[in-house]
Amino acid sequence: MGAVRTISGPALRQSLLKELAPAANAIGRAMGTEGRAALYAVGNSVRRATSGAEIARRICGDGSVGRLFRETLTEAETAFGDGTSRLGVMAYAAFSAGFKCVESGYSPQSILAGLEALGAEVDDAFVAETRPFEDYKPLLRATALPAGLDALLVEALECSGSEGLVEVEEESGSGNRIEAGEGFVIEMESLLDGELIAMDDVFLVVANDVISDFRALVPVIEGFATSNKALIIAARGLEGQARALLERNRQAKVLRIAALRPQDQGPRAAELLEDLAIATGAVLVSEHVGTSLDSLRPDMLGHAAGYRRNRTRAAFLTPAGHSQAIDDRVRYLETEVRRHRYLAFDREHAARRLARLRQRWTRLVLDPDRLSQGEDSAPRVRRLIATLASARAGGVIEGGGMALDRIAARLEGNPASSQFAARAVIAACLRAPLGHLRRNASSARHASWRPSSADGMADPAMLSRGILQMALSLAGCLISLEGAILRG
Repeated sequence: MGAVRTISGPALRQSLLKELAPAANAIGRAMGTEGRAALYAVGNSVRRATSGAEIARRICGDGSVGRLFRETLTEAETAFGDGTSRLGVMAYAAFSAGFKCVESGYSPQSILAGLEALGAEVDDAFVAETRPFEDYKPLLRATALPAGLDALLVEALECSGSEGLVEVEEESGSGNRIEAGEGFVIEMESLLDGELIAMDDVFLVVANDVISDFRALVPVIEGFATSNKALIIAARGLEGQARALLERNRQAKVLRIAALRPQDQGPRAAELLEDLAIATGAVLVSEHVGTSLDSLRPDMLGHAAGYRRNRTRAAFLTPAGHSQAIDDRVRYLETEVRRHRYLAFDREHAARRLARLRQRWTRLVLDPDRLSQGEDSAPRVRRLIATLASARAGGVIEGGGMALDRIAARLEGNPASSQFAARAVIAACLRAPLGHLRRNASSARHASWRPSSADGMADPAMLSRGILQMALSLAGCLISLEGAILRG
């Protein structure tokens, strides 16, 4: 075991700055369309890091501060979807400014208190710079998407509408394309071999249970066998004699039938089955709501004009759900999206269910074979979709760091102010993105380059405010450190 030593005061803060400098500088150099690419090797191929979080994951060491920096950017990527490059350089600039203030005699506690006290003033400054969202183009202008993807993304967003969802997937050999959503869609697996993947005028039994008792299914099967109607059984599973009964009738072509189960398992399977029941007008068969297959009646079946299945994606066309029940479910899912706003995985799950229940979704398929070597476009497109969603919800500010620079000017105070140090930290934080963009562009333009309003770039206001808050929080944590124990 190596020697143990303690470090505190200026030496500690200088050590922290030195530890974070490589990642912060690499992130800054990669910003903007004229930034330097941050490349890394994956096997025999070379990839380009496309976000601050990705660069931090590749560069930051396993020390406590490097890990904190990396995890904060990763958390922001999960929470916001975009903006981690700005977060990285802003947090480093805020910490550097805070370090200088501490060296000048300000206490870390007074700086933190000032940052908290200025929250409302910062909010007002952002409101003053915010304008309504009107067009995707200003938000796309600063991106470095492969040729043609920006237009394809705009088409997908317009197709899904303001309340819809764009799902990004990769599929080799298919070409980049858009699939407009039709009907209510749910990921489901087939429970019968060789079953039909396309049927019209279908009726549904939706059960939040594993069906194994064939006796409960006999009346249902007899009714559909004599009427030649199409039947879909959606359940958690199908076992034993019940499965054998359905398989025999399907093979004998007595029934036009499909049996499906949700691809998700556990509690989410129950949620999706309930969504399907509401979308199609079925009464959910579940002991939790007091229904069972033994009491199944014709008026408990759901209905859709058509059914199509492509691998694991089942689409129910023109589902016959009751409008009031659907509206109630939509309001519930809207609440779930807000409730999970800081839990990206749960939020995205709820948002996907909401968009599909509204039947407003679009699938954007990216073909890796059509992209340049080393490009990893799907994550970038997903982050950009999150950015556009934030802009639609909370408006935009002028991009390229210009609005942030003006907000910094609003917040700066005179040296006699009791909050001077906190204002200096916030101003340095806000001005960091423009500084890096200017430096990256100076090799191609004159050194005093500044993006102009004519460039037409924009950033989501709500996202930008959230990034500032997270950057100041990280910087405040580092400024307030009193000491560290080092080994080696």
